[in-house]
Amino acid sequence: MLVRHIHSSSWYEGYNYFTPSTNNSLEATNRVIKDEHTFRERHPLSRFFVIANDIVRRWFKSRDPNQIDPIIYSSEPTITLKKWTDAYHFAKSSKLVLQIPSSRKGAIDYYIPAGEA
Repeated sequence: MLVRHIHSSSWYEGYNYFTPSTNNSLEATNRVIKDEHTFRERHPLSRFFVIANDIVRRWFKSRDPNQIDPIIYSSEPTITLKKWTDAYHFAKSSKLVLQIPSSRKGAIDYYIPAGEA
C-alpha cells in the first residue's frame, strides 16, 4: 500500500491511491444549499433563520421513512467489524513505515511493507 502526504505552505493533503481524498458529499450538500436556498447571496440574520428553518423542514420531510421514496442516510458506520479489527491490529503492529522523499517538491512517499513482517 502506498500512502502519500503532500505538504504546502497553505494546505496539507494525505491520501491513499484509489480512495477519495475529498469531502465531495459535504461539498455537494453545500452546493444544494447555495443553489436552491440562498442563491449565493448574503442575507440578514433574520432572513437566514427563515431560510435555515425551510431547509431543515424540507430535508426532514424528504428523509421521513413514511414518505413514498425517502432519502435514507446511514446512522451507523458501514465498516465491518473485521476491518475495524484489522485496522486496530495494524495500528498496534511494529511494522516499519518507510518515508522516502518524493520526486515532487515538498512531498514525502510513505511505504508500508506487505505481509506479516
